[in-house]
Amino acid sequence: MCCSGLDIVANRLFGPQPRTAVYVCIWELSVGDVRVSVSANQAAILAAAGNAFSCNFVDVVNAPARDFAVVLDPDGGYTFSCGNNTIDNPITVTFYKIAVKTIEATWKAGQAALFVQLPKGIKLDRNDLSTNLYKRVTSLHLPGISVKILLTGPRRPNAWLEAAEISSEAYIDIYSSPYNHHALTRAQLAFVEEQDSLTGRAKRILDQLEYSKFQSRTFKV
Repeated sequence: MCCSGLDIVANRLFGPQPRTAVYVCIWELSVGDVRVSVSANQAAILAAAGNAFSCNFVDVVNAPARDFAVVLDPDGGYTFSCGNNTIDNPITVTFYKIAVKTIEATWKAGQAALFVQLPKGIKLDRNDLSTNLYKRVTSLHLPGISVKILLTGPRRPNAWLEAAEISSEAYIDIYSSPYNHHALTRAQLAFVEEQDSLTGRAKRILDQLEYSKFQSRTFKV
């Protein structure tokens, strides 16, 4: 696997002291040209390594007791009860913008290979700016997708012949409306307005997303 470049930018707005909680966060991740070539055996090894890492990521035996743990102030949260369970939900407004310039991936298995190409890259946008219709939205844009099946023979192992090709594009929007999301929306509005009352920075940003219209809506639950 190789990548031509990686750029990560995080813009965060902090509320007034002494709490200084984060109430708006914008993450921007830009990736250059990505090329991946992996065989079935290599993929199995990578999967086993990932499972081993996830199983041993939390060391319960050697971790300090909870009495010595440092209490962290979360970046804004709202807790509500659902049956016998208590659910914590962040109410910080968070935007994620991920863009990859181009992607080329090759999966080899014996004398066959799957070649996936995204010449125009991929773009993923996600935010949890709540509305009365949904809690968060995720948008995935794939302007061009090319999938090819390649075959080779024992006589010429370095020569690959194209057996099939599929070309398409995809634009996907996913809206999430969890249980009691209207209460989460009201809590998020109150939290952002409280933290932004002294500076008005978030208001100027969110006004560009028609946030002023959203604030004037009446919720009927």
